[in-house]
Amino acid sequence: MPELKYKRALLKLSGEALAGQKGTGFDFEILKRLATEVADIVKMGASVGLVIGGGNIVRGVQLSKMGMERAGADYMGMLGTVINALALQDVLEKEKRIFVEQVKESGKPDHLIEKIVAGKVEAYYKDVALVHQAWVREPKKTIGDLIKEASAKVGENIQVRRFVRFQMGEE
Repeated sequence: MPELKYKRALLKLSGEALAGQKGTGFDFEILKRLATEVADIVKMGASVGLVIGGGNIVRGVQLSKMGMERAGADYMGMLGTVINALALQDVLEKEKRIFVEQVKESGKPDHLIEKIVAGKVEAYYKDVALVHQAWVREPKKTIGDLIKEASAKVGENIQVRRFVRFQMGEE
């Protein structure tokens, strides 16, 4: 796992990004991906603060241009940020609840559920979070290991800003 340059981070997530191609509302696949990426940063040991925009719900500037009092329009925009934060929190909690139910249904003792769920969450992150995924050429190495090695080799802090995941057999 790459070493963190900063132990605390403040992330600003665009409300428009939560809508995806639709432009408004939510794309729940994007919400799941963002929740996973934020959780991954936390698992690496960082303390994360989130600022979530509300542009996918309402934009105060647009309402103001339509004749609404600017302060009231901005307050409505702020409510959009609260709505988005609740949506992201729901996605995070839902993933965990699914794992808890799976473990309960398997008949495991109650006192082990939390530890088993933590293991399932870790396995989930290894599947969906880039830095935890195995490198195809050397499966004992993760992408995070490769990033750390390359950073040391070139003497620069290498960061992955964006990636696209392809899976065999899918259209």
